Amino acid sequence: MGEQDYREVTRQSYDQTAHEYQENTLKLQPEVKAKAFLSYLAPKSKILDLGCGPGRDSKFFVDKGYEVIGVDISPQMIALARNSVPQANFLVSDIESLKLNDESIDAIWASASLLHVSKKAMSGVLENLYRTLKPEG
Repeated sequence: MGEQDYREVTRQSYDQTAHEYQENTLKLQPEVKAKAFLSYLAPKSKILDLGCGPGRDSKFFVDKGYEVIGVDISPQMIALARNSVPQANFLVSDIESLKLNDESIDAIWASASLLHVSKKAMSGVLENLYRTLKPEG
């Protein structure tokens, strides 16, 4: 299976299970994992929630006063996220094709998302993500 096929299978799987995924992950609160992450950020920093799914972590960050851009490969997940967190900006994109402005993000939250990137593509993905970070990001 080619990389494009793999991404399409991933997108279809998340589209088909979006509501169930949302229900199953709502009870998993991000506070514990996010506490150390947030300790490095200034108030109102801009966070990229990479692989945001239905927006659980995006909501947590918005509720704490941060600006959030959520990205997910699944249009169904993004629809749920937009409904749950209208204060955030959400984009449908796979991680490998993500296009954001240089030095536009303060921090990147990638919970259970980079595992979907192939070993072959990982270096390019990380370089692209680094490009989006502001100095000191």
